[in-house]
This record gives sequence, structure tokens and C-alpha cells, in this order.
Amino acid sequence: MIGRLLCNKYILFFIFFLVLFFVFKENSYIVYLLIMIFIYAATALTAILPIGHVGQLVLCQGAFWGLGAYLYALLIKYFAVSPWLCLPIATLSAGFVGLGIAFSVIRTRGIYLGIVTLSFGVVFQLALVNLNNLTGGTSGVNAPHFPRVSLGGYRVDFGSDAFYYYFSLVAFLGIMAFLEWLMKGKVGICLRCIKQDETAAKSIGINSRFYHLLSFFLTACIGGFAGSLFASYQGFISPTLFAFESTLSIILSGVVGGITILSGSIIGAAFVVIFPEMLRFLADYRVTIYGLSLVFLLIFLPEGLTPVFEKSYRFLLKMIFGKM
Repeated sequence: MIGRLLCNKYILFFIFFLVLFFVFKENSYIVYLLIMIFIYAATALTAILPIGHVGQLVLCQGAFWGLGAYLYALLIKYFAVSPWLCLPIATLSAGFVGLGIAFSVIRTRGIYLGIVTLSFGVVFQLALVNLNNLTGGTSGVNAPHFPRVSLGGYRVDFGSDAFYYYFSLVAFLGIMAFLEWLMKGKVGICLRCIKQDETAAKSIGINSRFYHLLSFFLTACIGGFAGSLFASYQGFISPTLFAFESTLSIILSGVVGGITILSGSIIGAAFVVIFPEMLRFLADYRVTIYGLSLVFLLIFLPEGLTPVFEKSYRFLLKMIFGKM
């Protein structure tokens, strides 16, 4: 019974990170890194869904992330909207922007789709810099934390690290569970058919146009949600945070974990967040070593780190509980 429970990835993730929090809750730096892992893991899903499951070379994940972040901050700044309302508004707004982009590139495929979406990301960052009367330009803009709330005489601090830790963890697990449920049903089957051979998929009645639009919408929604959560936690955002490097980090999080494995996003995100921090002592050589490590990783483990972790974990369970 215990062995079967430990085979459930959601229970495993939750227990593992619950223990981590109680071990390191006094160390604000490590808690910060763990929260960033959850946020990056959610954004990594915006690479895994279109690239790994649909075959769309989407390269504007950083723009969706930034759109959600700036919508959160600007809605509070100019309209005094509650931070709790800003989350769903930013999420859906980013989704509809993604839908608008999808309509404009619906016939574009492959590298051409990559160039168009990459261009959107570049234009978005330039807009953040140049629309300084609205966005604050290079000076950035403040993004308030979730407020403290009084409940029955008790004050609950929704802006604490503990709240952001659990909220980002549960949000990531919820998004991953939703996508896995989607991939196991009709939608997932249709998306995989389109990825394998779009012409053949059309010939058996699959509406590829609808599923391409759906993929863009979900990708943008997830990116927008992760961006608004990131802005709320950071407390300050600026255009440099959403340059092409952010898109690259998001895609790397997906690739390192396994570009076709949804649960691999957490492993890829952990690598992208923690490994550069471990290399800080190398100073000027840090970026070089990080880049070489990624190259070797992708050469020798093209399917990502997740299959290695899964095999090791299942072997460990067999050793402890026997055949399950």
C-alpha cells in the first residue's frame, strides 16, 4: 500500500517539497530558490505543451510570462484592482493575446513559426522599454505582494514566503494534473496525431486548426498565470527580466527535464534555477561551464533527466518494497 502511494508522482512531489520546506524554512535564500523552481516548472509547461506534444516551434514563452507579470502590476497601479482578481484577469488576458497571435500565424509551421513568435517576444520587450509612460520603461514597476487579511480576529499574511511556497507548489501540481488529464483524453490523442502527421490527421476528421489555437491559448494562459505569480512574489519587475534569455531558460527547463514529459518540468526547472547558483564561485567562467554542461547533457541524455530519475526511483522502490 505504501509502495503504491509512493508511485503517485503528485503525492511524492508534495511530500518531498513539504519536507524540504520544514528543513530549510529558516533559510530565506533556499526558500526563494524553491519558489522560483515551482514558478519555472509551471512556465516550462509552456514549452513542453506546444513543442513536445503538438510540434509547434513556439519561441515567445518569455513574452507570455512578461505579459502576465506586467498586467498584474499595471492593473494594481492604475486601477487599484485586488491582487486576487489580477491573477485570473492576467491569466485570461494573456490567453486571449496568445489566441490572437495564433490566428495570425495559423498557417505557419516549423522554423517560420519560430521566427514569427520570436519576433513577437522581441517586439514585446521593446514595447516595455519604450512605453515608459505606461510601463515605467527600464526603471520597471512595483508589483505588490498579496495583502494581509483578517479572518475572525486572526491576521493571515498572504504575502509571506510560506504562503507563496505552498501556493506556487499547489498551482504547479494543479496545472500539471490538468494537462496530464487533457493529454490522456481525446484532446491529447488529437494533438499527438497532428504532431506525427498533420495531413493524415486532417484526413481522418481532426480539426487541426482548432487544436493549434487551443495549444496557443493554454500555453499563453499558463505563461500569464506564472508571470503574474512571479511579479507578485518578486515585488518588482523590469523589461530585462523578460528578454529572449527568459524564453531560452523556459525552453531549457522543458528540454532538460524531457520535452515530452510534463512531470519533467520540475526536474528541468530545478536544474536551470539551482545549477547556475552552484557555479557562482567560478565567477567569469560560470556561463561557459553552464553552457558546456547543457551541451553534454543534451548529447548524452537527449530525452532529458526525468527518465534517469524515474528508473532510479523505481529501482529503489523495488529494493525496499519488492515487486509492486
